[in-house]
Amino acid sequence: MTHGRIGLLSDLSEEALYSAREVPKRSMNIRAYSMLALMLLVSSAIAGQTQKVDLGNITCKQFTALPKDTIWTVTVWLDGYYTDDEDPTVVEVDVLKTKAEQLVSFCTENPKASLLAAAQDVLGK
Repeated sequence: MTHGRIGLLSDLSEEALYSAREVPKRSMNIRAYSMLALMLLVSSAIAGQTQKVDLGNITCKQFTALPKDTIWTVTVWLDGYYTDDEDPTVVEVDVLKTKAEQLVSFCTENPKASLLAAAQDVLGK
């Protein structure tokens, strides 16, 4: 009987360890994107270009008129916003550059569209 209990306890502890490892992995993805966006915002602030961008009210035309580094920062934030918790916790800069180009291209062709609608089309899963 003692052997059975030890086996049960070791099974439970393995399951608990697995669950404990999975929680940080999911939230790490969002943290990675948030940290990248924060670093970009801080670098903009240091350069004296602090801006507030209300993503709920910005049009594609206004988005494409922003400075290039602000477009990049907003795209990184939006990509993190549309990333699922289950997605890998890896930031692929080349993929982000491609997504930023696609978003700018979409917005150039649809200047009256809301940025969030455009981002949903381009970045949404």
